[in-house]
Amino acid sequence: MWQSGVMCLLMMVMKYYSINAQNQQACAIPSLCNDLTIDPRIQTPTQGIPTQTSQPPQTSQLPQISQPPQTNIVTPTTCPSGYILCRNIRCGVSSNPVQASDQNGDAKRLAFPWHVFIQDGTRASERPGRGYAGGGVLISPRYVVTAAHKISNLTRRAINVRMGLYNIDDEQNVQTRVVSSIHYHSGYNRDTLKNDIAILQLQQPINLDNNANVMCLPTAGRNYQGTSNVGNCWVAGFGQIEFSSFAPHSLKQIKVPIVTNDMCIRSFQGLSIDVNRYLDFPGEICAGGELNVDACTQDGGSGLVCRDTGTSTFNLVGLVNWGKNCGRANVYGVYVNIPYYVDWINRIITCYNQGTLGSTDCSRFEAILFY
Repeated sequence: MWQSGVMCLLMMVMKYYSINAQNQQACAIPSLCNDLTIDPRIQTPTQGIPTQTSQPPQTSQLPQISQPPQTNIVTPTTCPSGYILCRNIRCGVSSNPVQASDQNGDAKRLAFPWHVFIQDGTRASERPGRGYAGGGVLISPRYVVTAAHKISNLTRRAINVRMGLYNIDDEQNVQTRVVSSIHYHSGYNRDTLKNDIAILQLQQPINLDNNANVMCLPTAGRNYQGTSNVGNCWVAGFGQIEFSSFAPHSLKQIKVPIVTNDMCIRSFQGLSIDVNRYLDFPGEICAGGELNVDACTQDGGSGLVCRDTGTSTFNLVGLVNWGKNCGRANVYGVYVNIPYYVDWINRIITCYNQGTLGSTDCSRFEAILFY
């Protein structure tokens, strides 16, 4: 990381199959759980309501939508002390009032609780990197999204996800989970890094707290290019600060603007990059361009996150994908464009949870699946 994102019935069916990745029961500290809140404007009064003695006639009735069996969900039934079972998680926030700094360099502890340290379990004891393989983002208590190229060469049964890690030599409050399966996008091309996205399923869900929380997914197709997001987007990671250095021991952060596709194309054309081969809009977006402020080697898979103006909620906008050197002025980093893949992400997680990845319906989202 250099330092110096019938019609009513049809709509109901579509809504059902657009399951939000965060809406899964998990153990969370109370401040991250929206199950405990009510809206007083719709609270049911207890007095002054006349008793209804008969039901009004029903002239029409929508057919019932059958709920598919959920055969593959590991749902906690009890939680550790200090946690509660929660379904409606507050995503994209830190339960601790720590906020991301405006300064490039060292990240504040707890400011990026969704950041994932992906570990090659076969090298977990090695120094200095402790088996660091790349970054990722927790989008559900049991699912991580990352760049496919960061995990495609790892031993499938020896990949760990580590949450709450700020310094690789400090194990306090760190949660480690084993990856049980990997789902690569079927269009992933390791030569051009197009469709460079994968979903990791964890054997057990993460407990959500000050050190670990889920990131919000943006609205599908949302455009983050332009001035409205200037100063509101960050990248954090454990990647190198330059090609000749080792990866840092602590989490780093930078602030980057998201630029237009035309600006990105022009910057790479000046470097004789075959933009038709390597740039893939709208599946990718570009950000950065400031001297010495850039993602770099080993940051791949780390999240580009943007805070909505006027709120403290972050959305996942991109994943670090590729670039040309690191930190060159007016040369942009390329990121997987998450709004383009939101429907794919939600559908894959739905298929996982229903245990229907091999079904006809899920085959439309065919990918390479490893257990």
